Amino acid sequence: DPVQYVWLIGCLMVAGFFWWRRKEIGKGPVAAIVFFVAVLSPMLGFFSLYTFRYTFVADHYQYLACLGPISLVGWVLAVRWGKLSFARHLISAVILVVLAFLTWRQGHIYKDSETLWRDNLAKNPASWMAYNNLASVLLERGDAEKSLEYHTKALEIYESPEAHIGMGAALTQLGRPQESLPHYRKALNLRPNDPDTYYNMGIAFAAMGNLAEAIENYMKALEINPHHVKARNNLGSALAAQGNFEGAAIQYIKILNDNPNDDRAHTNLANVLAEIGKLDEAEQHYRTALALNASNEAAHYNLARLLAMKGNLTEAIQHYQKSIILKPDNADAHYNLAGVLGARNLIDEAIDEYRKAIQIKPDFADAHNNLAVMLYLKGDYAGAWKEIALAKKYGGKPHPQFLKALTQKMPP
Repeated sequence: DPVQYVWLIGCLMVAGFFWWRRKEIGKGPVAAIVFFVAVLSPMLGFFSLYTFRYTFVADHYQYLACLGPISLVGWVLAVRWGKLSFARHLISAVILVVLAFLTWRQGHIYKDSETLWRDNLAKNPASWMAYNNLASVLLERGDAEKSLEYHTKALEIYESPEAHIGMGAALTQLGRPQESLPHYRKALNLRPNDPDTYYNMGIAFAAMGNLAEAIENYMKALEINPHHVKARNNLGSALAAQGNFEGAAIQYIKILNDNPNDDRAHTNLANVLAEIGKLDEAEQHYRTALALNASNEAAHYNLARLLAMKGNLTEAIQHYQKSIILKPDNADAHYNLAGVLGARNLIDEAIDEYRKAIQIKPDFADAHNNLAVMLYLKGDYAGAWKEIALAKKYGGKPHPQFLKALTQKMPP
């Protein structure tokens, strides 16, 4: 595009003019221009930079270089127009107002990552990386459909391993893990031995129920990068899903050896310790996790279950309640809390929690069954029969002794 050379020609003409009149206007302007060009020169394409993969221009390239022209303007106002005090102050004020407005307007671009990358695309629609990064932001937010759309656009512009990995992750999140595998394999062709690609392939295989392949890919990721925390965490989860709780514990311990403050690893280690009957050790790790992160919903929920098993119902109730505050739509948490409340003979509170569990999960047969028992204890036999009918509808099997007792109170 010949128009692109207009700016270069213009800069050369200005530089030539200042050099030609240097005896009259001094060497300051020439020095300012030379400084600008010298500082900016590494960004002009003479050296290979990572950012040139996706753009040859960026406003931040000229931040330091702009000290030259800014100094030149300051010199003109202070020296050349020093006697014109009013004009100098007026021009200075105008410049400050204009720059303040531009700064304020530019600041809105950095509101969040989505705004930043959308602004990038508005200014540079051919940037594959802007499409890819925007897609990643949307995927993290849970908008897999839009993410898939933008990853596709990124691949249309440039076939990068990052975009293929993103496509695979979006497809997996959409429940199409089988379709993600070709993208991961293409990513490995473009960038072999990439631990993130193997990690994401592991997620896809796990979503397909193929734990053996998932484990193999997580292990490949860890062979390349032994400190890949997400791969090691998922390897532990896959091993636990296979019933290999000791093997899973080893993986979580390795994470904690690298980072003792990883509350998620403490939680997961506690889960597998509880599975193999080491309840006291499990409780200790749950408490450590919560000391590190009081908002760890899984730690509250699982600690509550463990405390209920150990007979500490009062504290179990507290942790179930905290779990529900952090994740109100967890039907199991409401159900288990109702069970503990019922055990404490807090019937009304138990009924309320069973109803909340059913509101979240209407086909929760066990919740219908247990709610029927609570209503029976309250003397609401008609309500109990209603819940029994719903429990049967959703595959539940009411206890025969309870049905016998309810029939004695109120025949169906």
